[in-house]
Amino acid sequence: MSTTQTEATLDTRPTVKQDVIFARTGSGVIFHNASTGFQLAGASAYDFARKVIPHLDGRTRVLEIRDALPQQHQQTFLTLVDSLTRYGFVRTEEPGDNEVCLSAAEEAHFEAQINYIAHYQGGARRRFHQVRTARVVVLGSDETARWVVLGLLRNGFANIGAEAELLDPDTSGGAIRDELSELASGGVPASVTSVDASSLNWSAIGACQAVVVCGDGSATRSSVLLKAGIPAGVSLLSATRVGERVIVGPLMSMSVPGCLTCALLRLGANDSPERLADCVELWTGISGATLPGIERRGSRPVAAMLGNLLAYEIFRQVSDLMPPESKGAVIVQHLGSADVSTEPLVAHPRCARCAQLLPPTEGELYGVIPEIEPRVEAASDESEEPNEQNRPNRFQAIFGPNVGLLAQFDDAADEQLPVRVGRVIVGIAPGDRRRVTGFDVHTTFAARTRAVCAATAAYALAMGIAPTADPEDPAIPIVGAGRFDISVLERPVPPRDWVRAVTFLGRSDIAIPAAAAFSTGPRNQDGLFHRSGAGVAAAPSLAQAVGSAVVSALALGALMHRISDQGTRLVDQVSVMADDQLAYLRSSAVNLGADLDLLDLGADIGVSVVLARAVGATGEPLWSLGSGLNWRQAATDALCQTIGQLQTGQGNDSGVPTLAAFHPWSLVPADTIAAPLAKATTFDQLRGDLRVAGRDLALVDIGGADLAQGGIRVVRALGFHGGDHR
Repeated sequence: MSTTQTEATLDTRPTVKQDVIFARTGSGVIFHNASTGFQLAGASAYDFARKVIPHLDGRTRVLEIRDALPQQHQQTFLTLVDSLTRYGFVRTEEPGDNEVCLSAAEEAHFEAQINYIAHYQGGARRRFHQVRTARVVVLGSDETARWVVLGLLRNGFANIGAEAELLDPDTSGGAIRDELSELASGGVPASVTSVDASSLNWSAIGACQAVVVCGDGSATRSSVLLKAGIPAGVSLLSATRVGERVIVGPLMSMSVPGCLTCALLRLGANDSPERLADCVELWTGISGATLPGIERRGSRPVAAMLGNLLAYEIFRQVSDLMPPESKGAVIVQHLGSADVSTEPLVAHPRCARCAQLLPPTEGELYGVIPEIEPRVEAASDESEEPNEQNRPNRFQAIFGPNVGLLAQFDDAADEQLPVRVGRVIVGIAPGDRRRVTGFDVHTTFAARTRAVCAATAAYALAMGIAPTADPEDPAIPIVGAGRFDISVLERPVPPRDWVRAVTFLGRSDIAIPAAAAFSTGPRNQDGLFHRSGAGVAAAPSLAQAVGSAVVSALALGALMHRISDQGTRLVDQVSVMADDQLAYLRSSAVNLGADLDLLDLGADIGVSVVLARAVGATGEPLWSLGSGLNWRQAATDALCQTIGQLQTGQGNDSGVPTLAAFHPWSLVPADTIAAPLAKATTFDQLRGDLRVAGRDLALVDIGGADLAQGGIRVVRALGFHGGDHR
């Protein structure tokens, strides 16, 4: 043990955790818990441990214990403390943590609760004292509310507010009064006082540390309290029934984004059509209307489960023991099966409350150096740790079947040859639940990553979140609707609103029509722009999103030019076979019975653009546009995506259209060329090409903070030409 480690250890007050045991072995002593352990060798090691371990109780510093030992045992003691610390078998008490006064009756009656806290955290008595002195208010008069009160009392809370109906001795109040009598007789009295909930406001509730809302109308009550503004230092937790599910959480506080409204918005977007009626019923109640003839009552065992769950969440929050499960998440209780699951929750950008609390993402595009996302592969060997790029759970914050931004993967039944298939379900809005597919030549993991990126790009386009711009601001030049590659010049309607963008070349602010940034949705209702999702890219980093968006936008520009000038060239299939990967894909198309064309669209700007097209099994046209800094990658992407459509028989379900109403056979090749396998460029060369051509790109960060929280950034790139700003 180093001198620095020794000095750091000497001033600590370690406590051995409750689940650590030690036993004699033939060569010394072994310390272990359920997962790991270590040994100390020596004939007297066990006897030594038995003498010193009781002194590691969090009250005495290591220095004091060491100095009380004979000199020949002092280094052995320090080695033991170091080993216990490295294996996580001790926790450190802070000075004064155990000086909080608890009565002898409290220590005896609530020994289990104090020991439970002590197992995880230091300052067990101080933390339990916080529980004893906190005031918690329970709103609700059903069986679940009764169990919440009982759970709070049994875990040490001494000051509880509840509705008068809950305290009626003729109903559930009898059990509460019995519990209070038992506590009083044990020398640990508690009180449950009546709260007037008829006029629901924070003044009526009074000063408290937490409020629990459950029972009929819990969503409506929680919404009222949310709109009124949660006071500082108060936690709000609700249990809301939605059909045959109960949504517990999220734990809400004054300035933390993510609330019940966010959870219900996510739930409505993810629910199947059969379940949407449950959400409609709930929103009807929140709006103040009623649906006659509906009475929902859960079983007593489920009420007990929910009540104890809610009480335990408050115990964890008030004692600061560990983050409650409902912090930044919801707990879903299925009433039919009694199954319980926890799902992360990210704030919804359409929640009026939380949209104001989300951190802004604008201003990050100025210094970004664009990258093209490398091909994602899983670790090649089981012993090899995947890097951050390949970490399978890096998107876990936005996944969840009930309240996730993405519901789940849906590719278990798909054949994974000749290309790998990844499919994810994304809930955009109620009734708009999409299955988005991605393909990759090498791994299912990479295909799933492509699907996640495509799905989140579709989500971002639908949300329409971007920094707004004032077209009258003289400091910000505007780019008029007619200057974009996707402009529809026949519709000279003035844009309704504007968003702020950054130019690719100069990294300066400009204002562009919002209808251009979100051309596939209602913000383009006047039809100013072609409905295209090209130029939208999602990636795990902003640099990768910018790079992919730029290349995709330039590819769309090339496609638009080829539609008008018919400068398309057919790629000779024999020359394609010179590349092993392209040869594999070309042969796979033949094996699938498809006659597949590969078209080189060229480009005035040096990006490579390739279109692959084929006829599906039922005669429908299948196609995909591939682009990249090198021709080989562009051709690989185009072939892989088209072969994937042939393989699954589901057409192009990439989330958003590359170009709506485009027919791939409208492109007539002018001639045939050999595959330009060596063609490549760089972003620096692209900048030069753009300057020579008098063109630029507008970059808009459309991802929003909810996607950024899940490790996804989304950028829209739009090509435009020079000329008058207006």
